[in-house]
Amino acid sequence: MDEHTSHLKLVGSPWSLMGLLVGSLCLAFAPAICAQSSSSDDWRLCEGADPRPAVAACSRLLAASSSEGRARAYLNRANAFDDLGQPDRALADYDSSLSLSRDEYVFRNKGVTLYRLRRFNEAIAVIDSALAINPRYAMAWIARADVFFKMAPSASDSLALYRHAIANYDTAFAIGGLPARVELTAYVFRSTCHRSLQDFPAAIGDLTSALRFHPDINLYLVRARTYADNGDAGPAQADVDTASALTRTPTDSTLVRETREYVTRPKK
Repeated sequence: MDEHTSHLKLVGSPWSLMGLLVGSLCLAFAPAICAQSSSSDDWRLCEGADPRPAVAACSRLLAASSSEGRARAYLNRANAFDDLGQPDRALADYDSSLSLSRDEYVFRNKGVTLYRLRRFNEAIAVIDSALAINPRYAMAWIARADVFFKMAPSASDSLALYRHAIANYDTAFAIGGLPARVELTAYVFRSTCHRSLQDFPAAIGDLTSALRFHPDINLYLVRARTYADNGDAGPAQADVDTASALTRTPTDSTLVRETREYVTRPKK
């Protein structure tokens, strides 16, 4: 259903007709209450998950809000611009929000946008500003770790960067309170860091933790290869067998076959 069709469906619903009636009464008898209701609706859209209505609603709120309200509206519009693939406009709004209120969440989100633009050094500096405000902001430590992780493969000091990433993931886990999805991704990324440093037991531990969140065929196959690299033939074969039972596509079957060949190949 496209946006126009969705709008037509809403207008035809009983709730939308009730809304039109209430709106008419509001305009006739209580314009101040009507304005307050409209503002509440705009905040709901501004902070909602759909970025296009969020941009429009946040823009309306910027013209009518207090300084604190404008900081909040700029933040949410920046998030929406980021979701729409407009990072330059997102960065401008993060800066506008920060000019009104120096908030660790805004610094962290700005850092993530810079990270996606591969402006890694700037991202680290901005995330450090978030941690200067709140050293126990676990999501900022995750963002900082992700930057080091992303920098490492193409850097001359890649092993040092993997170690920095691990240390930052460790700090985030020690603080705790991470959303399950973030924790899963962090375990996977940290396992890659450990594998790159050839610390196979630590990588296996992280992959095992990730599998508790998400028993995915690819995670089983990566852990199988890691077991094989560590000289653990039995667990490696068991993971390949588990992955084989999870195959759904020809690509899955190919990956299982290639991994079975890898784990049974004599190691030099």
